[in-house]
Amino acid sequence: MARGGGAPRPRQPALDPDALPWLVENETVGLFKRYKVLSKRELESRYEVFVEQYSTKLNIEAETAASIARTLLLPAAVRHLAELREPASSGSRPRPRSWSAS
Repeated sequence: MARGGGAPRPRQPALDPDALPWLVENETVGLFKRYKVLSKRELESRYEVFVEQYSTKLNIEAETAASIARTLLLPAAVRHLAELREPASSGSRPRPRSWSAS
């Protein structure tokens, strides 16, 4: 059963980019046209919309990953390198953070 008691959402072709070219193949167009479901132009239009949706989602994911790398990963890596250098300059061995200072 779907969340909230509603009908389950159908699988969106835009989530599977490998399936998109299939939408405008001659065999697919002929099948949809024969059963008067969608015309060739309607299938091409859906193809264009799905490609645009996919590229937009992909761009959002890439921008998010870049933002995470800039704001979280890079500063943490710089702090970690600084911590590793401090003991080396003083001549003592680095100790794990879990050890208490005594």
